[in-house]
Amino acid sequence: MSDTRNDMKLYTVCIEMVCVIDEIHDGICSQNDFIVQQKLSQVLKIIQSEVQQILSVNNEEEQQLWMDVLAQLLSAQEQEDYSRIDDDVYKLKNMIIGIIFRYQQCGIHEPIEEEKLATISDDYILFDSQMGKYALKVHTKTCDHQLCSSYDPYEEGMQIARTAYQQAVKTDIYGIKQLHIVGLGLGYHVLALSKYADISDIFVYETDRNIIQIALTVQPELNENTKVHIVEDEKLECFSRVIDKNENIFIYRPAIKTIKNLQLRNILQNYYMKTSGMYYQNGILRYNFSRNVQLQSSNVEILKKHFTGNWCILIAGGPSLDEQIEELRKIQCSKAPVILIAVGTVLKKLIHNQIYPDYVVITDAKEGMIRQIQDIDTKKCKTNLLYLSTAAWEVSYAWKGEKYIIYQKDFEPAESIGTHLLVETGGSVSTTAFDLCLQFDCKGIIAVGLDLAFYQNHSHASDTAGQRNVTDTGIYVESVTGEQIMTSRNLLSYKEWIEYRIQKRSAQELKIRLINSSKGALISGMENISLSEILGQIIKE
Repeated sequence: MSDTRNDMKLYTVCIEMVCVIDEIHDGICSQNDFIVQQKLSQVLKIIQSEVQQILSVNNEEEQQLWMDVLAQLLSAQEQEDYSRIDDDVYKLKNMIIGIIFRYQQCGIHEPIEEEKLATISDDYILFDSQMGKYALKVHTKTCDHQLCSSYDPYEEGMQIARTAYQQAVKTDIYGIKQLHIVGLGLGYHVLALSKYADISDIFVYETDRNIIQIALTVQPELNENTKVHIVEDEKLECFSRVIDKNENIFIYRPAIKTIKNLQLRNILQNYYMKTSGMYYQNGILRYNFSRNVQLQSSNVEILKKHFTGNWCILIAGGPSLDEQIEELRKIQCSKAPVILIAVGTVLKKLIHNQIYPDYVVITDAKEGMIRQIQDIDTKKCKTNLLYLSTAAWEVSYAWKGEKYIIYQKDFEPAESIGTHLLVETGGSVSTTAFDLCLQFDCKGIIAVGLDLAFYQNHSHASDTAGQRNVTDTGIYVESVTGEQIMTSRNLLSYKEWIEYRIQKRSAQELKIRLINSSKGALISGMENISLSEILGQIIKE
């Protein structure tokens, strides 16, 4: 092969065919027969016009394979056998990628105006994907972050666009019209979204002007597409103005890793984790909500008077809880003036050790949460249940003792109830309980078992669901002793959420002492004091 005009033309044609084949596969998956037939005819027409050039770059065996696959494809098209069409275009795609690869080995690439990228830092690495379209990765201090697939970014873009569209359809019953996206990448997902007829405008918020320049150079159609509006938004200030007003918001996950501002990156990561979970669980959440409100349980806000001015021990399920059991039992026996509030994960463990918390909090919407209270006589148990409005309904219905419902922010059915107290959940039962205690104006909050890390390489306290040994996750944070301790992305996000919640406390909440008696991750804004020491201080008060 030589770098001739015909070679460049065929290389570009091959890339075009792979993109059209991706659209055929997408049409088959969505059972859109019109698109399948239209795009199949387009591929066959391209092959017919370029057949001599295509055959010339293949040996005799490969030429015969081309002829056989085309014959099978034409037969499948005539019989409207879409499963066979999908199989045959997949074979065709692999043969085309073989041609693309050979051209790439000869130094042929998709043509772009390279002079427009002359000022771009070497940290931005543009390279050929296996199907010929460009891919991009960004070098950071820790590693390289890829912004799209290195195999087939075009197909990946279509799949991401379908997810974004389906989310928007579920949240906007009046028609989508506008969609707001954080993260441009190379724009494959944006261009794919622009093909949906009922989307009139796509606003893309990108923090990195270099990525914008690269994307516009690689894909000039981003500039030409009247639906697409790219906003350079270094601090996401423009995005923040629409986030509370528009439900049609989609976070392009690969873009999160390239945000240089650590605080901004963490906020967006937490928002992504919360909203992506909400979308996939939306049906479950709404069903649980409808069942839970039918119970007409008292609103948790009526308990505020019991908490205000009192110390509260928040018992979470981290592994260091095992070392606090004896101290907690002493508290129970001494009748010290503290309120015990535990997460559902540890309820059985506590009761087994003759520790009866005043309250237990359950927030998870998943089926199977009933296991947390099985074999507990909830009628005789003096523990009160505090359950999130979207928590698994089986738990609230099975609980025979006192129970109170918690309504949360950022869930429209709960917000519409009109309650004065809306809890910020933070994504976990521990963060929910922490926010509740803050809003209840406790005198102080003492966290036990709130490790937010794998203390002694364990995931949870013993005798709790999910307890396991943990191998190296590659993610470490500072511990309460100043050493590095292993954690996970989820636990890290909860730690960052708690720290953020501490920073934005109200004037009244600033009066609350925050004590971390756990032995895991350091939580900024909390005092590190052992449980026995802080209890000694409380008794002397």
